[in-house]
Amino acid sequence: MPVKLQICLYGPSSTGKTTACGTLAKLVYDETGKPSRLYSADGGGWGTIQHLVDAGIVAALDIGQRAYPFEAMRDATQGAWPSDLKDPTSP
Repeated sequence: MPVKLQICLYGPSSTGKTTACGTLAKLVYDETGKPSRLYSADGGGWGTIQHLVDAGIVAALDIGQRAYPFEAMRDATQGAWPSDLKDPTSP
């Protein structure tokens, strides 16, 4: 049975949350070959780990751009993922 791990990081801006996520995602990818999903809601983006997104190590979704961000966050806790990451109306 595959192991699924969900981690929520919350804190002030510029405290290293995204960098920590990138470090963990790289470790998971190196160990398993599987990408990690990043659900971001802070509006600051993921510039510090863009290289991991570009490499396919992290799949990133800005929940703040979704039509219903609170519902999107609830759905994310149940593993929901949109069909098209670039389309904020994608189911």
